[in-house]
Amino acid sequence: MKKISSVCRQVRSVHDNRKCEINRKKVIWAVLSFLIAIGSIAMVIGRSKEFRLEDFRASLQSMNRGWVLLAIMSMFGFIWFEGQAILRIAKTLNITKRPGSGLVYGAADVYFSAITPSASGGQPASAYFMIRDGMNGSAVAITLLFNLVFYCVALLSIAALNFCFFGNILSHLSIRFNILYCVGLVILIGLSVLFYLLIQQGKLIYRLGDWLIGVGEKMKLVRDGKKRRRKLLQSMEQYHACAGIIAGDRRVVRDVFFYNVLQRISQLGVSFFLFMAWKKDWLLALKAVAVQCFVAVGSNSIPIPGAMGVADYMMINGFTHLLGESMAVNMELICRGITFYGCVITGGIITIIGYIRRKRENVGIL
Repeated sequence: MKKISSVCRQVRSVHDNRKCEINRKKVIWAVLSFLIAIGSIAMVIGRSKEFRLEDFRASLQSMNRGWVLLAIMSMFGFIWFEGQAILRIAKTLNITKRPGSGLVYGAADVYFSAITPSASGGQPASAYFMIRDGMNGSAVAITLLFNLVFYCVALLSIAALNFCFFGNILSHLSIRFNILYCVGLVILIGLSVLFYLLIQQGKLIYRLGDWLIGVGEKMKLVRDGKKRRRKLLQSMEQYHACAGIIAGDRRVVRDVFFYNVLQRISQLGVSFFLFMAWKKDWLLALKAVAVQCFVAVGSNSIPIPGAMGVADYMMINGFTHLLGESMAVNMELICRGITFYGCVITGGIITIIGYIRRKRENVGIL
């Protein structure tokens, strides 16, 4: 009995150590993201010698509150529509959840994508809540992959239209801006193709899983490799079944693409409403949306949490072309403050509420 209790204590100790290590990593990335955010804001302010806090406050006070409210609602739409896209895919798999559950899935993705490199933490965070709500792993995997494809395709579609109508703006922006845009575009296309292949070619996922199990065996982290591979094979069978159901329903393809387009428009709409709140110039507001769209593509170029620094540089470079240097700094801080920082804070609050409620219940629904 003493030996058994000793082993149990050792197992608990290892589990606790792993938990502490994971929590430590989360704290490190959160702190790093905070420091990058401060550095990005300082970079934007330092870029203009004419920036004055009094002028910034005056710009905020001069804005029409009605348009600002629409901008905040548009920011919230970025979280909401992602959640609705996930719920629409789940419904095709006969998994029904309340709209509030989708809000938590979308918020978790937005928040953790913002504080991890290359937005790598967003999908696992959404998966955590989906599994806690009773969805099996295979359904979660195919749902998130399917949504990722259209998340990229929606941006590419909007970017194509943006280039057709406002592509001439690129010729007035810096070489660095254009390089970042082109690199981001190539990466976005590559990700779309990769995610599509992962859906269509499930063997790629199986090979990856098999390889990881093999590595785990060599490092003596995985003991029963055969059992793990059997479970992986069963999961892949469920994965293929889910993929087949989704692929056979054209309506879900249409609806998910529509939701992702609305999500992207919600993000771009923030700049439109803020420019309308400030100057009420339709053409200028549309050009600001065009710049924001170029930034959304280019922000994929460098794997920094929330594209902080990269997006700030591109946005201020684009707004300088539209407004001049001094006013561009004010508008960049306001637009970025709502489109990114406001969205992340909102997503974080919703995620915390969703987590607490699920801790209190076996299967919680917000």
